[in-house]
Amino acid sequence: MMTLRPRRFSPLLLVVLAVALALPLLPGQPGGLLAAPGRPAGSELPAASVGRTLVVDPAGSDTSGDGSTGKPWKTIQKAASQVQAGDLVQIDAGTYSGPITIDRGGTATAPIVFHANGAVVIEGSGASRDAVTITFADYVTVDGWRVQHATRAGLRVDNSDHVTVKNGVYADNGTWGIFTDFSDDVVIENNEAYGSVNEHGIYHSNSGDRPIIRGNLVHDNHANGIHMNGDLSQGGDGVISGALVEDNVIYENGLGGGSGINMDGVTDSIVRNNLIFASHASGISLYQIDGGVCSQRDQILNNTISLASDGRWAVNIPSDGCVDNKVFNNILYTAHSYRGSINAVTGSLSGFASDDNVVMDRFSTDGGDSRLTLADWQALGYDRHSRIATPAQLFVDPSGDFHLKSGSPAVDAGTALANVTDDLDGNPRPRGNAYDAGAYESGGSGPAITPIPTRTSTRTPTRTATATSVPPTNTPTPTPTKSPTKVATATATRTPTAKATATRTPTRTPTRTPTRAPTKTPTPPPTATATSTPEPVSGPYPIARGGRSSGSAPASTVFDGDLGTVWTTTTSTVPRQANVYVDLGSVKPVATVRCFFAQSDTADSVKIEFSTDKRTWQTIATLANPPAGQWLDLPVGASARYVRFTFANPHKDPRLGGLAEVEVWG
Repeated sequence: MMTLRPRRFSPLLLVVLAVALALPLLPGQPGGLLAAPGRPAGSELPAASVGRTLVVDPAGSDTSGDGSTGKPWKTIQKAASQVQAGDLVQIDAGTYSGPITIDRGGTATAPIVFHANGAVVIEGSGASRDAVTITFADYVTVDGWRVQHATRAGLRVDNSDHVTVKNGVYADNGTWGIFTDFSDDVVIENNEAYGSVNEHGIYHSNSGDRPIIRGNLVHDNHANGIHMNGDLSQGGDGVISGALVEDNVIYENGLGGGSGINMDGVTDSIVRNNLIFASHASGISLYQIDGGVCSQRDQILNNTISLASDGRWAVNIPSDGCVDNKVFNNILYTAHSYRGSINAVTGSLSGFASDDNVVMDRFSTDGGDSRLTLADWQALGYDRHSRIATPAQLFVDPSGDFHLKSGSPAVDAGTALANVTDDLDGNPRPRGNAYDAGAYESGGSGPAITPIPTRTSTRTPTRTATATSVPPTNTPTPTPTKSPTKVATATATRTPTAKATATRTPTRTPTRTPTRAPTKTPTPPPTATATSTPEPVSGPYPIARGGRSSGSAPASTVFDGDLGTVWTTTTSTVPRQANVYVDLGSVKPVATVRCFFAQSDTADSVKIEFSTDKRTWQTIATLANPPAGQWLDLPVGASARYVRFTFANPHKDPRLGGLAEVEVWG
């Protein structure tokens, strides 16, 4: 029986994909590019169903048809309204329109299967929100569909357990390719998810436990490749537990921030044998912003991470309380000028273990404010057996083939792990004297995994996006940067908080189009002193986390150290007001709040306040159209834990915000 895990790509297949993806999809072309190695989606039917076989065909009729081979229905929606437990819905090749709602479910012994019999395309541009929704329907499988151009999600799984989404392509959707909420035991397998305009390729959310996200190709999405968020603010316990994320190839994500694999409120989970490369933010992040708990007791095993020069940390644990995590047998590299292999803040180090990795000579325990060498890091008790190597030393071709070259320092560099028995190609581990580090075991015969040419998209990030949490991120920008304000002594070197300069042109450049032209000449308010190169005496404090009103960008955009990431509202309706705040983690003496606005026309009235308990607030200043492109110093002279920016909307503008960065100084 042929395995369904897309572990090996033949050179011929890569050539075919490169050519096929450069051309428009035509009737008769395969609809699922990653259905399984060696076969297109829809080329063979699933195992015989226990119920009826129903047929949908573009030439059928919903009025005179009966769902039989001779008299098929015309629409998938008609079949979805008629299915019973155990039915197999055979969908013949063609283009079908969304929205489609599946609200009838199967059972453990009699699931309902919707199977693409040929190239099935769901055109989502006609749907007001999601192209396909599976809602309150357990034990449903969607197999081999191509879903494209949805306003929000290509496919949504809502309050539905034991749903499988496999062998599909989710392309150029407004916010997410595949999105799940309040759904347990979901399997997302062997799909391609690319071109999400505003956010993520695959997004598993809202307390859904035991997801399996396996064997997917996830690339060229604006934010995260794969995002898991417990979403406590939306109800439930806010925790995703027991996740398995394995064998995914993830690249060219993160121009809008995020990570290759992002985990907010994710516990007791395994992330193994994933390849993440050419990403523009972090590799794998464990944190808490909207999760019910800080991500903890997770295992990061045998992954290969090689980030772009505008990327961040290969493994990023920026939140206090994300404890008991394990990082073993990985290759952890970033081409960034000063970030490195692992950032694990001091409050996350309880129970943390990391070893047998291949790394750079850069680590941090304070979010990157200071750097540690491998020797410094080892003195803290971590990565005692890890080694330093460069991509040129490690890989057959650092630009595309991440198999280990002969003599690679990653060969036999790992340790035996009970939870890792094979590699990304399906080869058993070990194949030599010991486990290799990274996603590939040496001696494997699999060819290179090379990037598929990026599609040209005419869509820009203007869709309505449901805000999701993203940890501190970094995106390239030509706007002004901050200069380092001090140099630490001994082995810890103070690093600049400015953005990195990319050494290659991003394949997908997001645009920020102002919603209206400025109609006023902004002037600095009397309570704020505008400066271009401020030199406060001490600080800034590390920001532990943040929060924001619904329908707005992640709060992390205002404390990610990047003036190019800008916090704004994201709703399609005119907001009455909106706010974003930062949390220092504890009450501290605050001398000054510094802020940088990238736009002023979306900040007609901004009230800045501080609080020690997030219940009682005191005003620092009220700004009217603060000047853009320069730092403002706002004196405080009091103890505080929280600093909040509240934007009013006296002119009923369609968007509020424009705040790029906040610093709190002692």
